[in-house]
Amino acid sequence: MLHLSKRFYLHALHNLNNPDWSDEENIRAFGKCYRLHGHDFKIESMFKGEPDKETGFLIHPDKFDSVIYEKIIDPYQGRNLNVLLPNPSGEGLSIAFYEILKKEFGEKLVSVSVNETLKNYFRYPPTNASLY
Repeated sequence: MLHLSKRFYLHALHNLNNPDWSDEENIRAFGKCYRLHGHDFKIESMFKGEPDKETGFLIHPDKFDSVIYEKIIDPYQGRNLNVLLPNPSGEGLSIAFYEILKKEFGEKLVSVSVNETLKNYFRYPPTNASLY
């Protein structure tokens, strides 16, 4: 069994808020993240499986790149994620990107991690999910 990690980067904007709350309630709950701001997200996907006997690849690099650009980079790069996703928090992004990649790569996908900042890192499924 081989594990493969692929990393890519996405610059996008978001803010955290509850639209049913007042500005004061949102500021109290979300602090500085209530205001629209950007991140250079580092996104890492982990895969598992047996390499293809003919190519030696677990996932062909061209397929990975085309899926990442078509499904994640092109639609979200430089955009306001609040307009595109229901929950653009780091937690929400790790789940959303996992679901996107799971449709393309199936059981080979183990997890998706999103680094929002140097301090904030999110992984879905969480670490207690089976890697093997």
